[in-house]
Amino acid sequence: MAGVQGEPAIARDNAIQDALRKAVEQAVGTMVSSETLVENFQVVRDNIYNKSQGYVKEYKVVKESPGKDLYAVTISATVSTENLKNDLGALGLLIARVGKPRTLFMIAEQNVGQEILLYWWGYWGKGGAAFAGQSVEMAVSETVLKEEFLNRGFNVIDISAVTGKFEISNAYRIADLTDTGARDIGRKMGAEIIIKGKALAKEGPRTAGSSVGSYLADITLSAVRVDNGQVLASVRGNAAARHIAQHVGGNQAIENAARQVADKLVEQITAKWTAEMSGGQLIQLTIRGLSGMKDLIKIKEFLKGKVRGVQNVIQRSFERGEAVLEVDAKSSAQQLGDELASKPIQGLDLDIIAATGNTLELCVAGKCAEAAASAPTASSMPASPEEGMGGAKTYGVLKSMRSARDKDVVVQLNEVKVRGSVLQVVVSGVYQGKVEAAAGTKQSGHFAVSSGSVLDYNTNKKYESTGVDGDTCCSVGPGDIKRVQITFPAPPGAKKVGISIGGLGTFDEVMITQ
Repeated sequence: MAGVQGEPAIARDNAIQDALRKAVEQAVGTMVSSETLVENFQVVRDNIYNKSQGYVKEYKVVKESPGKDLYAVTISATVSTENLKNDLGALGLLIARVGKPRTLFMIAEQNVGQEILLYWWGYWGKGGAAFAGQSVEMAVSETVLKEEFLNRGFNVIDISAVTGKFEISNAYRIADLTDTGARDIGRKMGAEIIIKGKALAKEGPRTAGSSVGSYLADITLSAVRVDNGQVLASVRGNAAARHIAQHVGGNQAIENAARQVADKLVEQITAKWTAEMSGGQLIQLTIRGLSGMKDLIKIKEFLKGKVRGVQNVIQRSFERGEAVLEVDAKSSAQQLGDELASKPIQGLDLDIIAATGNTLELCVAGKCAEAAASAPTASSMPASPEEGMGGAKTYGVLKSMRSARDKDVVVQLNEVKVRGSVLQVVVSGVYQGKVEAAAGTKQSGHFAVSSGSVLDYNTNKKYESTGVDGDTCCSVGPGDIKRVQITFPAPPGAKKVGISIGGLGTFDEVMITQ
């Protein structure tokens, strides 16, 4: 709509421009919160609204009403959300919409001339190995990626600011860190997104007689949500550089590759967020203390019929009073939690006991203490079970355990699987010092199981236990990392099973949730 002021043709053009701007405003509103738009109105007006026609692919005037003082038009417009998303992302407004999640980079890097991969979590904090410096600077890729992400408005974690506040398990001090291990470190550092991967540089072919060498770099990265393990992005890039000095050429090749994948990473992450904002996101609810299926049905019906923005509710599991639901909602986890905590649900009163950007943990009021006593903690178990091989459910990583008797031994429980009535546990131990044999055992530095069998993954040898005095196997030597699988019947109806790992201590947090 525009004022006529004696020039109908100009008024019509102005009315169309105003309509195009409003079309772009509507598109922006699906990507950026109203609060963010108010706070950044001047920036959005100058950089987005004032060039609105550049975002419109095509439009058609479907109605126009010339009047004495005003000229009104109605248009149908197609807005290029891709270009709009890129420009909003460059202004940092998409990041604001999702709460500026804290991002931690975990990239293992090996440059030309280096013998091993270098990574900060190998020597970081208490208990870290002494770092032997090498002739070339480290973490070029991580430095470049941090710079690129900061320029796009991301909230990047500086590891030096949290040095020494917690200890990283030796089981996690490896270059090929799993998503679960990276998420555990990220959780302790307060991160909400982990960007992990490898950057490798090598020398390429050299022209005969030339002092200038060519260098090639390859980098692979993935972005993972810490709370639920969802992969937001996965990219790979490579680049080349030429230089007289070997280490400079390697650095330049890594830098070029890192800048290349930074654009791809940001594009995939923002595309994921934009899709969630416009179409909805999956929020995981873990509800404990339920009396039975009737309580769960009440909650599902409440979510579907009484909570704004909920599009679907998917039941993932329900066992012994604990339910895991995935809610497809256009609202955030915080908004969903507010609704659940503030509205009555047919006699059920729910308390929120833990929350992240994409997960909620709740319990029925009055049963929280009972539920907490039997439930795994967020730091020790994954957000949800996932299907393993052969129909087994993987229940995730439990806390690493350091022997109270020998400070040089670390045991890490890596995996718990259930097949029928059989529980399978995968553990790894890192031996760094002398271990004295526990009373009644046959050797030191071993894994033991009271009944069932043990499979040593390193030798592929299976040990059957008689159940007498805790048969032993899998002796650990200096510097070795052993990965073994312990299989034994779960006691009927048991919720916890203690696993004795030789003289190193007993795990009592293994959850049987069949």
